[in-house]
Amino acid sequence: MLIRLDKVSKRFGKTTALQPTSFNLERGQSYGLIGPNGSGKTTLLSLLSGYHKPSTGEIHMDEIRLGAYVGMTGFFEHLTAFEWLTVLSELSGFKEPNYLSKSLHAVGLNPDNSTKIKNFSFGMKQRLGIASAIFNKPAFIMFDEPLNGLDPEGIIMFKNLIQSERNRFEDLCTVISSHRIDDLITFCDNLIILKEGEAVFKGTTEEFKSHGADNDSAYLELTNQQAV
Repeated sequence: MLIRLDKVSKRFGKTTALQPTSFNLERGQSYGLIGPNGSGKTTLLSLLSGYHKPSTGEIHMDEIRLGAYVGMTGFFEHLTAFEWLTVLSELSGFKEPNYLSKSLHAVGLNPDNSTKIKNFSFGMKQRLGIASAIFNKPAFIMFDEPLNGLDPEGIIMFKNLIQSERNRFEDLCTVISSHRIDDLITFCDNLIILKEGEAVFKGTTEEFKSHGADNDSAYLELTNQQAV
């Protein structure tokens, strides 16, 4: 076990963003996180990253190096991509500058490019956010909607990147949130489905597939939604 959530919930004022939930995240496993808008996906990731503290319950985590891209990262937009990763490495104490360049190459960005981040397209910023999650060789990586704004080439890049990272470190644990169920089935071993702040499904992708004739119908069945 890498991480254990024990009856973890989160409230913001009078609003319950995440109902009490418990599950384990295991070493060497990948997890897809999906649910309707407002279901608690980003809240859960922010709790796992330590950005927010639980209102109730506890999160038990092994001492590990964490990589995270949760929402559009607040870049220092006057910097270049390489300068941005350099700032992150200095803040985190990661001292392998060659790996910063490798991380940018891995997402299709040129570390020698002098273009400031403020002039990046949305897709380029997505790529930089992904690089920001892997530059320090983490053992646990979280991605919040990493496929948004990526063209088909970018989606292939992300798929290859995940496989490369898993080859680098066989105990790597990843959590990827997305609205695209087919992509999560491709990338992940397990699924967690949230609805109105509650986990309505936790299991393997194979267990998920048993709930419907195809991925979409299984998802709609588990969230009690009607096909449109």
